[in-house]
Amino acid sequence: MKILDTRIRPPFGSFKGGFYNQRNNRVEATKKLAKGRFGMPTPPSLDTGSMEMLLQEMDAAGVEQAISPIRVRNGDNDNADAPKLCEAYPNKFFGVPTVDLFFGQKENLRIIDAYIVNGPCRALMVEPGFSEQPMYADDERFYYIYEKCQTEQIPLMMAFGGFIGPDYSYCQPLHIDHIARDFPKLKIFLTHGGWPYVTQVCHVASNRGNVWVAPDLYLMRSPGWRDYVEAANCMLLDKICYGSAYPIVDIQAAVDYYLQAGFSEEALPKVMYDNAATFLGLE
Repeated sequence: MKILDTRIRPPFGSFKGGFYNQRNNRVEATKKLAKGRFGMPTPPSLDTGSMEMLLQEMDAAGVEQAISPIRVRNGDNDNADAPKLCEAYPNKFFGVPTVDLFFGQKENLRIIDAYIVNGPCRALMVEPGFSEQPMYADDERFYYIYEKCQTEQIPLMMAFGGFIGPDYSYCQPLHIDHIARDFPKLKIFLTHGGWPYVTQVCHVASNRGNVWVAPDLYLMRSPGWRDYVEAANCMLLDKICYGSAYPIVDIQAAVDYYLQAGFSEEALPKVMYDNAATFLGLE
């Protein structure tokens, strides 16, 4: 069975300034988060910051491809590393650049054109609730970005759920329903799965044909996780996607958890590869 991990931040380039940073205790904080909130182990490659070790871990777990979104809010990542990652590992890693309103419209459009329209990247990332000035996802100041993506047929990934925002109102699925309604040809992919609004986000994805849901680590022992599985087995057969949230969670442990979570024989290959491949335009 093919596996496409929809959320891996590899120890590559400026990605190392995030979770792998030993100087500000990010590694220990990541381990505490993984164990304390999700009961999951972290990978050995978190300690070493080794790209070679990550590739070995992926191979051992049967993960063939990975989507790697950039996060720029804390200065962790550099958008230029998204195309560099694509070029260094073609058809293995899909680096995804991020835009934010505080960049300014000119810079945001430059990023989209340079790295996606005329570059090797296949998708764009936005994190409205995690912006320097947090905003709701359906804030119309973002609409020129959504319009650009719809016009250029660029799949849009959005960090939506969990701790993305000053409070959990930023994760309310009604914001996504508005965007999906206003931009019906825009592919929208929700990392963190809209948690904790699990049933509501499943309703939006079932009602809007252009919304995909990736619970990633929020399917791992979080309250409501079984609802994602039930949705994948029926009403969202073509919409639920796998993600490990590496390096927070060990790749093999994440794969094993999903394989044993209760997905039907029909749903499992769709969750682990097919649905994300459809979103990304790989198939």
